[in-house]
Amino acid sequence: EAALGAGVVLIGVLLAVVGQIYQTGADSELLFAGWALFALPWVLVAAAPWLWLFWLLLLNVALGLYLAGRADIWAMFSLQSMPLWWPLLLNGITLAVWEGLAWRGMFGRTAYGTRSVAFLATAAATVPALAWVFRGSGEVWPGLEWVPLYYGVWAIAVSLFYRFRVRDIVPLALLSGSLVCVLSAMFARQL
Repeated sequence: EAALGAGVVLIGVLLAVVGQIYQTGADSELLFAGWALFALPWVLVAAAPWLWLFWLLLLNVALGLYLAGRADIWAMFSLQSMPLWWPLLLNGITLAVWEGLAWRGMFGRTAYGTRSVAFLATAAATVPALAWVFRGSGEVWPGLEWVPLYYGVWAIAVSLFYRFRVRDIVPLALLSGSLVCVLSAMFARQL
């Protein structure tokens, strides 16, 4: 597993070196997306939870860089808030699959694995909620009015699942921290 993990890291180093030598003009999100793509077979072979988490982190960085660099392009589309929810979809689906595989015994239940993915999903849910709170009064962004509904459904699902099904305090604490951030932001906005 350590050798495969080192190979996955060295793939990124190799892609960065090639990008510097040949000056391909590729964007940074393409580096991380390519890194995740080329590392996927190695991650599948290793089947180590920590390597899956590293691969998920690569996907999150690629998606974050893509959304940060291409935000102006998405202004042309009618579902403008949808890109805000892509990280939550990615991490929420990953958390559901991770928990499902661990529940069936097909994947080792590691506390750090589910908690790390829960942290990424919580961060991905909190950012759009904070964007909704701090939106400008004249700012029109179609679909942003649905943020409280999506955030509420996510919060209820996480609280019910981790309170009654799995009984893990860390995702519940992450949810509480997210709620404190959003509610404090709403209170600060009113002041």
